[in-house]
Amino acid sequence: MAFYIGKYNYRIKKSYEIEVVTPLFMSGADISRPELRAASIKGLLRFWWRAIHPIHNLDELKKQESAVFGSAMNDSLSKSPFSMFIETKKIEIKDKIAEGKKVEVVRQNKNFNIDIFTYLGLGIYDPSNHNWSRKHIAPGSTFILHCMYTSEAVKDEVEKALSALIHYGGMGAKSRNGFGSVYSKDVPIIEFHKKIATDEAKYTSFSKKSQLFAFKVHEKWEDALSEIGIAYRTMRLSQEIAINKHDYGNRKYIALPIVQAKEEEVKDGRHAKTCFLHVNKTEEGKYQGKILVLPYKYQGPLADNGEYANVTQKMSGVLKKIHSGQDIKTIY
Repeated sequence: MAFYIGKYNYRIKKSYEIEVVTPLFMSGADISRPELRAASIKGLLRFWWRAIHPIHNLDELKKQESAVFGSAMNDSLSKSPFSMFIETKKIEIKDKIAEGKKVEVVRQNKNFNIDIFTYLGLGIYDPSNHNWSRKHIAPGSTFILHCMYTSEAVKDEVEKALSALIHYGGMGAKSRNGFGSVYSKDVPIIEFHKKIATDEAKYTSFSKKSQLFAFKVHEKWEDALSEIGIAYRTMRLSQEIAINKHDYGNRKYIALPIVQAKEEEVKDGRHAKTCFLHVNKTEEGKYQGKILVLPYKYQGPLADNGEYANVTQKMSGVLKKIHSGQDIKTIY
């Protein structure tokens, strides 16, 4: 696939009404003020476009991606053949989040319960003062994404990326932990986890090793997000992944940094997890949590010994057991 477009006359216009499903943390330079940003959404579309195009030749990937999203190159493909702007419809800003289900935590030989949302929101939630440091766009808020395209081919590519974003991912901070999930009846559902069966690429993308775990349907988004949040935490602390509380040997392959670790590569390293937590709103107005696993050929400093691939395989195995209702033993 390639697009060679010389003139950028926007001939096709289409609008998508989007509803916020779980608390959305998006802002501009002032993080204290929630704000929907077209540039941020376009960046997310670029990410998910790559995810649904597992191209092994990275030069070809850049070429095709630039044809859809533009590039910094001073050539005929430098300008994106589509543009977008946001029309706010009903936006509600809140500073507190509804409580999720409680999970038991052991610290200094004491047992107590924490809200699973505070676990998923660490970095935005400050456990030292029990406050969320940022306001959010509340569930139920709606906005319209207006897009203008130069051709049907460009529209098709962008809509595929938008479908992946809406049905697997989220917007804003902590979107991989289930925050910022959105819904739109105007965007077609494409089951990429069933359609793409290639080998893993060197970046986060669908492949024959991708797995999607769809959990129970609930009446409230809080219950759906709680279920997948607890499932993720259980997997991460399972005895198959975590040997003991202070051993980060396997957990460092799931996501970095782990701030409480002493190892420099674990405490200060950067590695986004391959798990995507998402809450889907159904056509019937109910909510279903999903966890998508997208293994890839990790190229970072932890890739040399082959353990990354082993741990991601274990991770999927534990999630499969949790999904089927099996009891999982955790380190605490």
